[in-house]
Amino acid sequence: MEWLVFDYKQKSGTSFLVEYTLKNPDRLDGSRISQFTQIVKTQVYSQFEILEINKGRWFVLENLHTGKTYKVYEKKGTTAIKYPGTIPGRIAKVDNRWYLVGANTVYFPITYTQRHKRYMRDLKITDYFPKHTVELLMNQDNHKENVKL
Repeated sequence: MEWLVFDYKQKSGTSFLVEYTLKNPDRLDGSRISQFTQIVKTQVYSQFEILEINKGRWFVLENLHTGKTYKVYEKKGTTAIKYPGTIPGRIAKVDNRWYLVGANTVYFPITYTQRHKRYMRDLKITDYFPKHTVELLMNQDNHKENVKL
């Protein structure tokens, strides 16, 4: 669903979120439309490593594909997600703060060495989408060993 809202391009060339923001079919007030517009303009989907966590408030995330860090405000996620680890997800800047937006994320208890991070950045992946996360999860399920009791 997240891919459909944010990434799928209609015949007009826009996403459903962009179209909704432009047409405002529910007649949302100016501040709500402004928030949606900010999400459209700033949203980023990527793999993020958790660098720092302040339970119940925010965490600092590093985009593994660019090296850029973000202080992301997220109350519930920071209490449920363990540190250290990696999360795929979508963030957006609204009213000068970064937030997790879109679908709930998945937590991987994996961190990377600086060498591996450099390798990932050298690949210059700029089109990472939720479908890649789904493929990763499906791959993990397909490689589980059959355990006999």
